[in-house]
Amino acid sequence: MLTLRGSSSPVISGNTVYAGFAGGKLVALELTSGVMQWELTITAPSGRSELERMVDIDGDPLVSNGVVYVSTYQGEVAAVGQYTGTLIWRRKLSSYNNVVADWRNLYVSDDSGQVWGVNPDDGAAMWKQSKLLNRQLSAPAVVDGYVVVGDYDGYLHWLSHSDGRMLARTRVGGEAISAAPVMHNGVVYVFGDGGDLAAVKPVL
Repeated sequence: MLTLRGSSSPVISGNTVYAGFAGGKLVALELTSGVMQWELTITAPSGRSELERMVDIDGDPLVSNGVVYVSTYQGEVAAVGQYTGTLIWRRKLSSYNNVVADWRNLYVSDDSGQVWGVNPDDGAAMWKQSKLLNRQLSAPAVVDGYVVVGDYDGYLHWLSHSDGRMLARTRVGGEAISAAPVMHNGVVYVFGDGGDLAAVKPVL
């Protein structure tokens, strides 16, 4: 079976470990014993070729307010009950990146380079930013009311979290940015694929 180069990292919440796998399965394991609490197929493989049947979960699960949010490649973004493993909703949206959130929305960059704001309650699209198509975006980060993504050419793009408008962009290096930017004490840290680390203070 073909898989994407990369993998989801397990996430711990309380006494449970949540992990996504190639093949589109999300599982919850008891932390101390490893006993499976539940397992759910987020997206079932389909298509004739191995390439078409790739539905890997490569983004880390996001646990928030009793819900686990997860994205799949060539599949869906989904919301699952944290304690029951019950599917709450899912919508067609292919991504190999993490889903992130603030008090308003979920945010995800898809595999074509579009950035989405998604309603966490029902999966409805609140907005879509399509001006970054084919720029091989990183996972987004939420920074002081902005959504920030890196791209293949070393740029950071700053979007409004309320409607996805492009607000600014900053080039921090000549290499691709695959890792999601990280916010700490008012500074955005960016690690480029070439090994450069940059610290950017928002001035918007």
